[in-house]
Formats: sequence, C-alpha cells, structure tokens
Amino acid sequence: MKVLLVVKSVQTGEGGIARSVLGLKSSLQAVGIDAEVSAGESRSEIKRKIEHADVVHCNGIWSPRIHHALTCAKQKGIPTIVSTRGMLEPWPLKIKWLKKKLAWMLYQRKDMEMASVIHATSGQEKNNVKKLGISTDIVVIPNGVEMPGNKIRRFEERKNVVLFLSRIHKIKGIERLLTRWSERSNQQWKLRIVGGGDKQYVSSLKAMADTLCDDSSVEFFGEADDVSKWDIYAESKLFVLPTRSENFGLVIAEALASGTPVITTRETPWEELESEKCGWWIEDADQALDEALREAMSLDDATLQTMGSNGRSLVEKKYSWAAVIGQYADLYRSLQ
Repeated sequence: MKVLLVVKSVQTGEGGIARSVLGLKSSLQAVGIDAEVSAGESRSEIKRKIEHADVVHCNGIWSPRIHHALTCAKQKGIPTIVSTRGMLEPWPLKIKWLKKKLAWMLYQRKDMEMASVIHATSGQEKNNVKKLGISTDIVVIPNGVEMPGNKIRRFEERKNVVLFLSRIHKIKGIERLLTRWSERSNQQWKLRIVGGGDKQYVSSLKAMADTLCDDSSVEFFGEADDVSKWDIYAESKLFVLPTRSENFGLVIAEALASGTPVITTRETPWEELESEKCGWWIEDADQALDEALREAMSLDDATLQTMGSNGRSLVEKKYSWAAVIGQYADLYRSLQ
C-alpha cells in the first residue's frame, strides 16, 4: 500500500503540522507502509504522485494545493482523508473570516463532503467540525509524539525556568503571559520564550517585556530545531502555553514527554493534565493563569519530578508514535 501525505509545506514555520506529517511518514515506513510527502510541488507533480497512490491523506485545509489534490484523487477514484489540523476551530475561523467564508462556499465545504473520511486529533476537534454540519464520517486519532530518549533531567539539575515554546502568534496568548509574569516575576525564576514568528510582532513582544519586566526575567530565543528543543524542554521546570485555540497541542505533548509539567488552557484537549496529575488545565482567563503560575512555582523539586514522571508515562503509553501508528495504519487499510 502506498500513502501520499499532502501538506502545504514542511518548513519549520508551519509549526506542528509539518513535524506531525514528517513523523507520520517515518513511522508508517517503520511498520512497512510506503509513505511519501507532497509539499510545495506543482499541480502536475501532485497529480503524477496521486496516480501512484492507494490513499491520499491531505493535511490542512484552505490551500488551493490541497483542493487540487482532493479533486485529482476523486477523479481517479482514490480514497481520501482530510485532517483539518485545527483550522476549523472557532478562534482560527475568525482570522481572515471573510476570505474563509468565501472559500467555504466555493470549494472547501464540498472538499470536506467528498472526502472518504475526516481525521481529527481530539474529541474536541471532532465536535467543532460536526458543528459546521459536515456529514462525512470523522475518526479521532491523536498526533504521534517523538520521545526524547535519554534527554531527561532530574529537577534538581534543571533551572528555575518557565518555558514557552511554540509558534509566536497572537493566538498563543503571549501578551497575557507577559502581563501576568510582570506581576509575579522574581530573581529566582526566568520566563523563556522560544519560537519564530512575524518579526514585527516579536519586536512588539520584546518591547512589552522590557516595559513590564525591567528585572531581565524574560528571555527571548529564536526558533529551536528538532534537536536542540529537547535540551530546552529538559532544562526547564515548567512549560506554559496560554493559548486561545489548539486542536491538539504538539508542544504540550513534547513537554510532557520530556518530563516537564504543563500549564495550559481549556482551549486545548488536555484534560488529562488534571486526571493524570501532570499539570494545570485552566480556564482561559488572566486570574486562572496567575493562580496556576503561583502554585506551580511554589512547588518543591520532588513534587515537580513526580508530576513530570506522570506526564512522560502518559505520553509514552498513549501518544508516542509507537502507541498511535497502528491506528493510522488501520485507517488506511480500511479504505482500500
């Protein structure tokens, strides 16, 4: 069986989508499924690759390239999967909403309806797709997560760092984080912001940090590659993502895999942070973020170590590529 994974781009600026698709490709190959990625190619090249595929798996929506791939596969009678990748969540739909509304009427809804199946990475994402009136079957399979191997540190070896590592974008809630940090920053803890994004927006965040946090407790780093990120996770005692929307949140899973407790909002599908005692799943509100930071930063290393171990066990058991790849393989086989 040959699976063609179509995605707009696999450049690092695409965030979790690019890493997830590349991880899916290598994990499928490891279990004997021939997988190939199509990204950034011409329409004729996409069409050529589709002609040799048994299943076409499109990752993301709105892109004309994705629309072309679905149309070609439909004409050839090849089964298709559409992974919405969080692009139909309520907050992202508000961004450039007029353009998206037009695309929805012209082709995007039809694309969703003609897919063999829609793939969501969480129950939350599935419910938000269903609210749009899509009748296509929806299957839930979580993103797979790379495990960091032996790059795990005990907490007495870690720094007093609260880490934000993600794409730098307004949707991630960084301005709120800086405001809350300015009210409780101290010389014992640092807030480390790691990621790439629009240069003008990043500059505005740095200026905001300089104004609010004059004690140099906020550190900005550029984008981390897939090797160095594990060292960054492993030397931090806490991870925070005060996001306003996340269909899965790959960085949350990566932080947990590195043994780092997580603070994130209920706009993510990570209620297991509470049930598995590995973090804080908070309301999307300033006070909730403030209280979670205060509580987390007051805990001793032994307690944080236990929470970190709980999170790593959760990811290894339920979200590692070894744990989820069989679900993807079964889905592809069911469409043949």
